[in-house]
Order: sequence, then structure tokens, then C-alpha cells
Amino acid sequence: MKLTDKQKRIIEEAYNRYLKYIEPEEQKLKYKNLEIALNEFKGKLRRWKASDNVDFIIDFALSKEAQIFASVKVGQIFIDDFKMFLNKKSIREELEKMIYYKFNIDDDAQEHFSISKHDIIDFLEKQEKVDKEEFKLGRPKILTGRLVLMMFTELYTSIADIDALKNVCKKLDNPFLKNDRYLAKHRQIRCMTDTYLIENNLYEGLTDLDRGRIGWFVTEI
Repeated sequence: MKLTDKQKRIIEEAYNRYLKYIEPEEQKLKYKNLEIALNEFKGKLRRWKASDNVDFIIDFALSKEAQIFASVKVGQIFIDDFKMFLNKKSIREELEKMIYYKFNIDDDAQEHFSISKHDIIDFLEKQEKVDKEEFKLGRPKILTGRLVLMMFTELYTSIADIDALKNVCKKLDNPFLKNDRYLAKHRQIRCMTDTYLIENNLYEGLTDLDRGRIGWFVTEI
């Protein structure tokens, strides 16, 4: 991927803002603990099947660690919709396929392509149009999106908020970011920030969690 000079400047500023944000020891410890919690969660995902109980996934998706990953404010009615959605048999089956690809495909581009075919966020949007009365409010998308972003920190960003995501897309001004699909936007932003990091020999010094957070700081520019 080739970045424009404008995109390079924006991502460089976002990277520097992230470094400043993470500089205090308290912040470093907080995100180190988050990294540990995410790794433990992913270890459980590796062994999970659609026939298994989904409670541990819901618990982590609503945990304090999830709030550190991406802070969101939702009412109980959204949480109830989210729990109902993840407990649907069809969604558990799609989730199992997404998890399978996570642990069995090494190539990031192919992993994203495979996951996209079973994207529960995309399914949620289609389901909402077809069967809207099934949800109390019909929009557990931000919680569903955050869950998927936490599952795939190697591929996407940590921008769970839809308006913030649109803001970053507008600022980075890439035609591919006009794709309506949620994960496609995240993947493109992550490819852009990773390209900058690689070109400047910064990639290897960061964790997947670090790399995924840089896109968020574009919102501050």
C-alpha cells in the first residue's frame, strides 16, 4: 500500500500522540494487564465450539478490560439485546467459523477475507432489517463490533465507536474507506497504519494491541 504525504503526516501525528498517551507507567501497566487478559480470552476461544456455553464470551465482552480496550456507553436494554444476539444458534455457528479462521490462517489478508464471509456484525445489520422486532432497540452493534475487534487485534483497530470510525475514514481520505462494511473499514485503516510503521521501522517494537490503537488517535488530529 502506498500512502500519500498527507496520510503519512496524519498517521505520524497519531503515532506520536499514542506514544505520549501510553508514556505514564500507570498507562503502561493498564495495557499490559489488558494484553494478558486478551491473551487468556483468546486461549479460551481456541477451545470453544458453537455447542458450548457462550457466557464467558459475553462476560469478557462486557468486562472492565473491554472498557479499557474501547470505552462505550450503553444502557441495559442494549446489553440485553447483545446477550440475546450472541445466544442465537445461527450466530454461535458463525462465530465458531470466525474463530476457526483466526487460528488456522496465517496470512492476514486471507484471514480477513475468510472472516468477512461469516461476519456477525454484517449479519446483525441484515438481521436488523429483516427481523427488527426481535431486538428491543435493534442496535447492539457497538458491543458486537467491540467483541470482534478484541478477538482480532492482529487485523483491525480498536475504534468501536461508529462515529469515530467515520471520522477517521474521512481524515485519512482513502477511497477504499468508502466501503460500507464495518470490518472492511477497520482493515483498511489498520493496513494504512501498519504500512507507516513498517516503512519507518517501528512495527516490530509494538504489540498487536499497540498497532491497533494508533488509528484511534487520528480522531484527535
